[in-house]
Amino acid sequence: MKGHKDMKTIMLKIALALGAIAAALLPIGANANPGDMYVSDNGAIYQYTPSGVPTVFASSLNFPRGLAFDKAGNLFAAISGNGTVVKFAPNGTQSTVTSNLGFAFGLAFDVFKNLYVSDALSALYKIAPGGAVSTVFRASDYGTLQTHQFFGVAVDKANNVYLADAVQNVVYRFTTRGQQSIFVSGLAANGLAFDSMGNLWSRLRTKMATFPTAQVSPLVVRSLKSRPLEDRRLSRPG
Repeated sequence: MKGHKDMKTIMLKIALALGAIAAALLPIGANANPGDMYVSDNGAIYQYTPSGVPTVFASSLNFPRGLAFDKAGNLFAAISGNGTVVKFAPNGTQSTVTSNLGFAFGLAFDVFKNLYVSDALSALYKIAPGGAVSTVFRASDYGTLQTHQFFGVAVDKANNVYLADAVQNVVYRFTTRGQQSIFVSGLAANGLAFDSMGNLWSRLRTKMATFPTAQVSPLVVRSLKSRPLEDRRLSRPG
């Protein structure tokens, strides 16, 4: 039982505030209740109460991935099969934020309400509060012949953006001035998320890695005994 509780704690800490891509969505009660967790898995988004009771929040989705809440309580959901970003308002209404984002996957907000979207086909986009879309990084622009897969994205308190490349086994960091660097290498990172203490969490297939206060070292790795979380993206209102 202790191992099960430990894994649930880890899953809560890595709640991926990643957002939105969709086509045919069916909202069912979109209130961001305190303590609830939202999970995307197998064509649907589920809402879990603090006691673990699930309800279907949205169904018939074309490969939903990243989820993220903004400060107003709107839920953004990534439906990768359509390359669109969709927003669920607190009253349950749904609207499309943008489209044509490739295989949109990870989502994260910065303090200026910009939404960052990772495209698993090797790009990182920024959606401004007004809806304008710009490209932060595209691997093909650098003339590289390497294969990339961009999954997790996260933003720290200084508004630096972190992007996980699951094929090249690196995590990139982009500063507010647009400077790009490799934050860490040698890790098959997938999901990324910051906790309230500024620690960066990364899912490494069946393990979780922690980078205290977003420093490259020391590194804490914890094993997940159950199946990998590759098909589950988590988000909490906040």
